[in-house]
Amino acid sequence: MESLLILTVLYFGIAIFFTLLVKFGSLFVINRVTIHKSYLVVIWASLPFITALPGAILLYRVLNAEVANMIVYIILLLFVVWNIHRLLKGMYVVYDIPAFKVYCFSIFVVLLVVASWLFYYQLTNFTVEQIIQVYLESRAG
Repeated sequence: MESLLILTVLYFGIAIFFTLLVKFGSLFVINRVTIHKSYLVVIWASLPFITALPGAILLYRVLNAEVANMIVYIILLLFVVWNIHRLLKGMYVVYDIPAFKVYCFSIFVVLLVVASWLFYYQLTNFTVEQIIQVYLESRAG
């Protein structure tokens, strides 16, 4: 019961964050996009997760049994990719711009965030060297 409450609050927090992100993206286009339309795009994009809720009970049991954990994680990753694709599709529909621009800008933003994250952890923890060392050790033995 506690996890249901926590995950519901987490979902709405993430939905609000992405709603504000879609609204912020509308500042760079000519069309005026309201917060209501932004929220509708985010909710429409999250439909794959909503349809997967009945199967979530089974996924927890499979994870606890440790039968096919990697397959479950791959399925969850595919749902996340599907959700992101639907969000981007909703964005270029509501912004009324070509899909190519939305995809290119999104890829640029993701690469910028990942590069910033990697740069920060490289400066604080020497992450790249540790990754290289773990890779070399796994190849050696």
